[in-house]
Order: sequence, then C-alpha cells, then structure tokens
Amino acid sequence: LLTENDARADVGENVVLILGANAGESLRVEAGSAASARVIAGSISGSTAKAGVGATIAVAERRDAANAAVSAGSTVTAAGDVTIQSTAQNDIWAVTTADAVATGTGGAAIGGGVNVILTGTTAQAVLGDGATIDADGAFALNAQNDTKFTLISADVGLGTGAAVAAGGTVAVLIHENA
Repeated sequence: LLTENDARADVGENVVLILGANAGESLRVEAGSAASARVIAGSISGSTAKAGVGATIAVAERRDAANAAVSAGSTVTAAGDVTIQSTAQNDIWAVTTADAVATGTGGAAIGGGVNVILTGTTAQAVLGDGATIDADGAFALNAQNDTKFTLISADVGLGTGAAVAAGGTVAVLIHENA
C-alpha cells in the first residue's frame, strides 16, 4: 500500500489583506490531512511429504504533508484573530501471519512473514520572511503531527510425527516526521 497526500493553504507572497470592515473579522489559514491505512496479509505452508514453504510480505508506505502559510512579504490586518494552523493525522496498521504445518514422517514446512511500515509526515505552519500580522485579537501559529502505528506479526509452526515446522516474522518501522 503506497499513499501520498499534500494539503496546502497559503496566502501568497506580497499580498495585503485588510479584514476589519466589520468588527471581529478574522483570518484562518488552515491545512489538514488525515488518513487511515490497513494492510492485512497471511500465508500458510503445509507438507505431508517432503516440504512446504510459505511467505507473507506486507508493506505500507505513507507520505503526507500539510502546510499552512502566510508567505513572504505579505501583510495581514485583522479586527479579529489571525490563525495559521497545520495538522497531519495518520493511523497505520500492518498485520501479517505466516503459518507452517507439517505432518507425517520426514516432512518439513517453513513459514515466514515481513511487516514494513515507512512513513514521512510533515506538518508546517509558516509565517514567511518579512510577513507582518496586525491582529486586534489573538494570533496563533500552530503545527500538529500525530501518527499512530500498529504492527502485528504472528507465526505458528506445527509439526506432528517426525515432521518439522518452523516460522519466523520480522517487523520493521521507519518513521520520519517533521
């Protein structure tokens, strides 16, 4: 599963905004991105004779950017509040099972699984170089980046008689936030 989002809200460069014809007029520049991803995979290998082999690989890669800005050289005058806010929220699951079953005499079964989650999430709220804010109310510059991960890997190896069964699972999480 490969996904990518890019959410932007921007008051461009060298813009002049005057909000105040009516009392309490405010400006809110807000960018947000939220996603849930689920990867579920499984395999079973079985053998009543010589050999059985099974493998599962589950990969979830999630790239996400949420950027809110009042850009360079811009001027904002507001009778109310000015808020520049960015939020990124992700909930990612990777679930694998790799099972091996061998029966009889001399048989073998091998099962293996790999779970991989790769993320790169950015949440930025920016007041550009030379930008000015004149707010009669509150001024807020906020960026929030929340990511939840769930990695579940299970293995079962069952051998009966003189048979052999083996399994192994590897879980990898690479998380890069800004």
